[in-house]
Amino acid sequence: MHQETSTSQIVGSLLPLVLEQAPEALLLIDTAGIVQQANARAHGMFGYGPGNLVGVDCSALIVESVCDRLAASRDESLRRPTLRVLAAGSDLHGRRLNGDEFPIVADVTQLSLDGGPPVAACWLRDPLTLRESELRLHTVHLVARIMASARTIEEAAPRVLRSICEMMSWQIGLFWVSGADAPQLRLHSWWAVPEQSALAEFGRACLPMLIQPDHGIVGHAWNAREPEWVEDVAARPEFRRQALAARFGLVSMCVTPVVFGGRLVGAIEFFTRSRRPKDPAMLSQLMDIGTTLAEAVDRIRFQEALQLREQEVRRAENLEAVGRLAGGIAHDFNNLLTAIVGYSEDMATRIPADSPLRADLLEIRHAGDQAAVLTRQLLAFGRKQILQPRVVDPAETLAAMEPMLRSLAGESVALSIRCEPGAGSVHVDPGQLEQVIVNLVLNARESMPRGGRLELGISRVELQADDPKRPAGVPPGSRVLLTVADSGAGFDETTQAHLFEPFYNVPAGARGTGLGLATVYGIVQQSGGHIQVESRAGLGATFRICFPRVSTSASPLSRSAMDRDSGHETILLVEDEQVVRRYVRTVLKASGYRVLEAGGPEEALQVAQAQTTPIHLVITDVVMPDGNGRELSAKLAVLFPAARFLFMSGHTEDAIVHDGILDPGLDFLGKPFKPKDLLEKVRAVLSRRP
Repeated sequence: MHQETSTSQIVGSLLPLVLEQAPEALLLIDTAGIVQQANARAHGMFGYGPGNLVGVDCSALIVESVCDRLAASRDESLRRPTLRVLAAGSDLHGRRLNGDEFPIVADVTQLSLDGGPPVAACWLRDPLTLRESELRLHTVHLVARIMASARTIEEAAPRVLRSICEMMSWQIGLFWVSGADAPQLRLHSWWAVPEQSALAEFGRACLPMLIQPDHGIVGHAWNAREPEWVEDVAARPEFRRQALAARFGLVSMCVTPVVFGGRLVGAIEFFTRSRRPKDPAMLSQLMDIGTTLAEAVDRIRFQEALQLREQEVRRAENLEAVGRLAGGIAHDFNNLLTAIVGYSEDMATRIPADSPLRADLLEIRHAGDQAAVLTRQLLAFGRKQILQPRVVDPAETLAAMEPMLRSLAGESVALSIRCEPGAGSVHVDPGQLEQVIVNLVLNARESMPRGGRLELGISRVELQADDPKRPAGVPPGSRVLLTVADSGAGFDETTQAHLFEPFYNVPAGARGTGLGLATVYGIVQQSGGHIQVESRAGLGATFRICFPRVSTSASPLSRSAMDRDSGHETILLVEDEQVVRRYVRTVLKASGYRVLEAGGPEEALQVAQAQTTPIHLVITDVVMPDGNGRELSAKLAVLFPAARFLFMSGHTEDAIVHDGILDPGLDFLGKPFKPKDLLEKVRAVLSRRP
C-alpha cells in the first residue's frame, strides 16, 4: 500500500508538467462532468482565455458527453489508483465559447490519483490535423516502397519528390546530391506540380549550380546535418537564389539533409508560392524520409558500382579476345606490310621524278603506310604492341607537341594547356604517350564541328587508400594526371558504356578509323595507367588518365644511330617469311653489308657453324615455325660471343617481352619498317660500345 501511495504521489506531482508538455489538447473532467484542469492547447481549441476552462461543465464543450460512463467504474477506482481506457478514437463534436461547433477526435481514459475520485482524461485532436499526420506517415512509407523497388536513382528521385509534394502540399521539390570527387552539391532531379509547369524552369535554372558546404541555406543545412524551414526566402540574405525565387514567385521553403552512416549523400529542398508557417512535425517526417532516401541511394550506388565492375570485367574479357585476334592477324599482316612498305620506299628513291610510274608507286607507299598505322592501332587496342618505355616528363611532351596540337585542333577550337609545375615524371613509351594525346585531341575536334574549347592539363595527385576519388583497381600512391576536356557534344550513358570498343558509334562519313579511343584505352592499360571519362550528352567530355609517378627525372633522348647508314660487317639474317627475308637482304647488301641468310633457327645454326669468319650481328624474327629468336640467340652467342642481336616482330611475344614491355638489354625493330628505319637501327646496334 505504501508503494502504491508513493507512486500516486509521484504521478500527482508530475501532472502539471504532463499537462503543459502534452502535444495535444488535454482536459481532466471529474465525475460530475466539471473540468478540473486543462492545458494551454485545450484553452486555445475551445476559445477560452488562460485558466478560464477550469470549472466549466463538459456538456458546454462536448456535445456527446462521456461523463456518465465514469460512474460505472467509480467503486473499483476508489479501491486503488488505476488507468482504464473508456473510449479510444471517439468522433465527437466540440463547442467553442462563441458557440461554433467543430469536429474533434477524443481518446478518453479513466484516471484516479491519491485514492481520490476518478477523473476522465480527455485527449482531443482536430481530425483534419490527424488526417494530415496519417497522410504524412503514409508518405514516409510510400517513399520507402519507391526506393526499395527502384533500380536507379534517376528512376526513383522524381517519384519521391512527386509523392512528397503532392502529399505535403509543396509545389516544387529538388534533390541535390554530393559529388563523387568534391564536397559539393549538384542538382540531380526536380519535380513541379503540372498545373504550375513554369516552376520546372526554376529547376532547370538550378541545374548548372554547385553548392559548397555551409554556402547558403542548403549548404548550411547539408553541412550542419539539420533541417531548416524558411517562411520567407526574401527575408534571408544568405539565400543565394533570391532573385531566381522572386522571378517564379517562390516564398517559403524547407531543406532536409540526406545522411547515411554519417556520410552526406545530399539534400532535398521544397518550395511553395504562399507563405507557410514552420511545421516541426513535418520537418521531423522529412528527416525520416531523408534517412530512408539516403539508405536507398547508398544501396543503389553500391549496386550500380557492382554492375559497373561486372561490365568492366566483361568488357575487358571482350577486349582481350579481340586483342588476341588482332595479335594473330598482325603477325602475318605486318610481314606483308614490311615488304610492301619497304619495296615501295626503295623503288621511290630509284625511279626518276618525271616517270609516269612514280605517282602510282607513291600511292602504293601511302596505302601501305595507312595500313601500317591501322595495324599499330589494332595492336595498341589489344595491348599487343611492344613498348620501349623510359622516364618522360608529360609536361615537356605537351609543350613540345603544342604547335602540332593546335594545328590538329583547328582554328575554330580554342586550345589551352595548363601544366602544374613539378607535377613529375612517368615511365612510359614516349611515342605511345604522344599517340594518346593526339587521339584524344582528334576525338575532341570531331565532337566540336562548329568549334569550342579544348583544355589539356598535367597535374600531380595523391591517391590515399581510403580516398573515395581513387578509381577502382588503382593502388594508392602518387600519380601524374593528364586531363583532356572539351566543350563538345559529350556522350550519353549508353555510349560511355561502349566508348573504348573499336568501331562503336562511328558516324557515317567520319574521318577516323573507329579505333582512336580504343587505341587510347589499350595504350593506357598496357602502360600501367588508368583512364576515366566524365561526360553528359550536350555538356562536353573530360578524359582523365593517370600514370604512376616516378622519382627519377626525365632525360632527353640521345641519338644512338650514327650519321652513316652503310657498313661492311657480316650479318646473319634469320626470317621464315621469304618475302621479308628477300627485302631485308636487298636493303642490307645495297648498303655494303655482307649478308648470310637462314629460313629458321635450325638452318641458322648450320650456317653459323660453317662460318669461319666472325658474325657481327644477327637479325632474327621472334616467332618461327621451328623455334623462337630468343632461344636461337642464346645458342649463337656461344658460337660468336661478340655478336650483337636485333629482334624483329609484328607484335608482342613472350620470348622477348613481359607484360608488353621489351626485356632490358634487347634491341628490337617493329614490323613493318622502311629501309631507312632498318639501316639506322642496324648501324646503332653495331656502333654501340660493348
